[in-house]
Amino acid sequence: VAQSKVHHAGLLTNTLKRFQDLVAEELSFRFHQLGTTSFHPAKRERRGTVSSVAAAAAAAAAASSSSSKQQVDTDSLLWSGFPRGCDFYARSIMTYGKLSSKCLEIAIDLVLEWLPDHSRDHCTLELSQNKYGSIPLFSFPKFLESVVGYNQEDPRHYDIARCTVDLAVADTIAYLLLFANGDNVGTGTLVPLLALVPHFNQTVDAKHPDYITIVQSFRTLIGDQWKSILSLLTSSSIATYASDLVITAALEKKEMPLLNNFRALRLIHLDPLRAEADCSQFFETVIKNIEASKSKNVKAAMIEILQAALRSFDWSKFSSLHSAVKDIHKRTIKWRKTEETENVSVLLVSTIISHGSTQFLEEEYENFVTNVLLKKLAKSENRETHLAALLLLLQGKYVGNRASWSPTPLTPTYFPPS
Repeated sequence: VAQSKVHHAGLLTNTLKRFQDLVAEELSFRFHQLGTTSFHPAKRERRGTVSSVAAAAAAAAAASSSSSKQQVDTDSLLWSGFPRGCDFYARSIMTYGKLSSKCLEIAIDLVLEWLPDHSRDHCTLELSQNKYGSIPLFSFPKFLESVVGYNQEDPRHYDIARCTVDLAVADTIAYLLLFANGDNVGTGTLVPLLALVPHFNQTVDAKHPDYITIVQSFRTLIGDQWKSILSLLTSSSIATYASDLVITAALEKKEMPLLNNFRALRLIHLDPLRAEADCSQFFETVIKNIEASKSKNVKAAMIEILQAALRSFDWSKFSSLHSAVKDIHKRTIKWRKTEETENVSVLLVSTIISHGSTQFLEEEYENFVTNVLLKKLAKSENRETHLAALLLLLQGKYVGNRASWSPTPLTPTYFPPS
């Protein structure tokens, strides 16, 4: 048995290393295509009169601007669909995933070693010693050594290499959780994964000024996949840390990063089984932050979190949650009066009614449909949202089936579009 485990571990590490090598080979090929056209410093011109120098500078600036735009367009085409469009990409991830079914945590830990940044402030919810970045074989610096033609002085190379690895890590972990069941992730691996969700939904600056749009396009894909990872970590364990996630997210002082933190949690999926008290605490924490927030957009993002959490289970089965959910329902009357929070509050009410008891449905359904949804539909105000709310009511306690994996962000069908 011991020999079999060693053999299996060898297959796992070799498969991940082979995947890294294939990504490095493709990066090498594309860096060669990229060249260094827009990276060489301009040659020094000979001195002349003030007017001739000014004219030459203006002409050079115009030519440089035109050349720079052309280069950016060319670069954008080069990186469009990369690395997901490569023929080896999905196949390599799926092979690694199938080998990981009986050692999920080890497989995830190995992939996390590949991340470029192992800063302690985003790899853990606690201020304990950082867990990752200690196995050189799978590290980002070691990976860069295998990328032929990588130029550490060219910021474009770093921007693309970092984004490529961040995306590959996110796609791989999403597949592992879907294939091997996210319920089987222990606390030691769960906590870093949860903490990385808001981190990868923040904006980052490109090191090369012409790569701002390219980096943001990558970052959007990466952030969406980490939201999917959060939805796949469905277990009673996540409820234990759900309140901590919200509290940590709320520590951000600037509005845009704060908003990104809460939007990152919009696919949170709770299982109150054996964790009712934690779920109740989570609802109290979110409500407290909604009421305390001065930003209406941040309030809306937190209401979305409540809606997603309540959509993921039948709250009528957990008696200790009844008062908390009914309290949320009462608060939606106030939240619906504000333009920024109206739409998400309507969806939240539909979720509460459809996922509650039959008695609660009979008490609230007719009034809500007649006096809120149909009135708004008749006036054509926010029609799409109110139709979505009606659909939620018709679906009842249905939570949908997760889509089969592909190297694109996983969007569980039971969450309405944002």
